[in-house]
This record gives sequence, structure tokens and C-alpha cells, in this order.
Amino acid sequence: MKSLLRDYVRALGWYIALIVIGLVSTLTVSSAVGYLPYSDRPGPGWTRPSFSFALLGYYASWGVFVLIPASIYGTAAFTYHRLLKFLNAPLLLIRVVAVLTGGIISFVVAAGAGWYISMAPFPVWVAAVLGGLWGGLLLPRYLGHAGPVRAPWAKWSAIVVVVVAAPLALYQAFFAPRYGQNLQFSVVRVTESSGHLPTASLKPDLEPHERALLDSLFPNGHVAQGLRGSSATGAGDHTARMLVVVTAPINTEARLRVPKGVSVVYVQQGDSWAMFPSDAPTLRDRIKLAPGSKPTEAMFAWPGADLSPFEWAR
Repeated sequence: MKSLLRDYVRALGWYIALIVIGLVSTLTVSSAVGYLPYSDRPGPGWTRPSFSFALLGYYASWGVFVLIPASIYGTAAFTYHRLLKFLNAPLLLIRVVAVLTGGIISFVVAAGAGWYISMAPFPVWVAAVLGGLWGGLLLPRYLGHAGPVRAPWAKWSAIVVVVVAAPLALYQAFFAPRYGQNLQFSVVRVTESSGHLPTASLKPDLEPHERALLDSLFPNGHVAQGLRGSSATGAGDHTARMLVVVTAPINTEARLRVPKGVSVVYVQQGDSWAMFPSDAPTLRDRIKLAPGSKPTEAMFAWPGADLSPFEWAR
């Protein structure tokens, strides 16, 4: 166990050193020869040669930002290739897979971190080359010994499964198309009135099917607009609508799943919520509603965001 931990620290240390120092050095040398390697406006390009310790410090501080993703992906790469070594995969196969894996994850790490400083493309390719060299030359030295001898069919079956799983995992993590949609969102509050009022005057911003549903559930209901908004995720190729109907004070936080490409209505029923239609497809993303600090106020949050207050229209 100690030897495995020692090998892991050495392999990861080499990876972090190559990627971080390599990127910082590339950016520094690029500036020194007169090419600005990062800029939003007007963008990277040739300019006057520039070098200073302040600029080096800036690049180094950005390099620290690369440490976390490099450590995560470097650990994943070490674990994966250690498994191949344990299965007694041929060294040539391990080197080939490690070159591809190291190059791809380094490309992604550099591109992701470089986005924050509008970095030019070529340092990303430098990182990919360094990652490939790490995978092909250094990583195999720290993978330890092979596991117990297995029957050839069992050995190669396991190796094939592991080798195939890697590109599928990389594709799913970095390159697989993500579902995207434009979501229209609205929160309304329904209170009972003394008589039936014209639907059109009470619900001018609702879709026809939403008006019909509210008329059937609350024939004497008065509708107060609370919050309207929209958001887009991914490519936004689909459209969804979400109407949340509040019928009583919100006493507990509610987390309502976002519809997937359809229109749904959530109606408050005590401390629970009913969705119409009940079999509508939904995403894992959830919007949140929570009690406000005063009766005329409630709290709302988009998926992954913090709660913020809004007030009901009078």
C-alpha cells in the first residue's frame, strides 16, 4: 500500500509539474517574444515583447488555478492505467492508451482554465502534447506490478472492457451533446374571491390550457402575478414552460423538477405539490420556492442558484 501511494504521488506530481509549469512557461515565453497569449479585446496577437515579474506572477497565479482540475484528472488517469497494469495488459498497449488519455485530459484542463483569461489556442495544444508525453513516458514507470496470473480469455476480456470504457467515459464527460432548452417560468398566487370573474381579465399572461385548468380547479379564484422569467440551457433547441400555482402561504422549501420540452403546471396542495399532467417528462434540475420574510414575499431560485426574494403583485 505504501509503494502504491508513493507511486501515485510521484506520477501525479510529474503530471501537475508538466502541465502547470509548462503552461506558465509557454505563456511567459510567448509574451517575451512579442505574442500576447491571452486577451478578450481585441484578442491574442502579436505586439511588443514584454516581460516583468508582475506578469510572471500573474501567469503563476493562474497556474495555481489549474492545480485542482489537473489533480482530479491526473488521479483519474493514474487509477485507470493502474487497473490496466493490474490486469497485466501489454506495456505497449498501456503506453498508447496513456498517450491518448493524457493528451485529451490535458487539452480539456487547459482549455477549461484558459477560458477564464481568454487564452490563445496554442498553449492548449502545448498542454496536450505535454500530457501525452507524461502518459507515454512517465506514467508507466509508476504503475506498480501486475496482478495475479489469469486465464487468457479472462485477462483479455477484462482488458477489452476497460479499454473500451475509457473513450466512452471521455466522450460522455466532454463531448456528448447535452440536452438544451428554453424554459419559460411563471409563479402565480390564487386566492378565493366572492364571485366568478372573467378569466381573460384575471389571467392575461397564461396559456389557454393553463386558464382552463385553473378555471376547473378554482372557479372563483383570483390570480395574482408573482414572478415571470426565462432561462436557457445548452443549445436551447427545445422549449418548455412551467407554471407554479401557489394557493397558501409557503411554509417549507419546495423543489420542483423542471419539465423536459413540455408545458406543466404545479399546483400547491398544502405542503405538497401536484403536477399537471402527472406523467410529463422532467429533468433532474429543480427550481426552488421558499418562505419569504414577510407575507407579501416569497423566495425563488433557478437550478443551481441561490434563493432571492420576490413580491406578489397586488
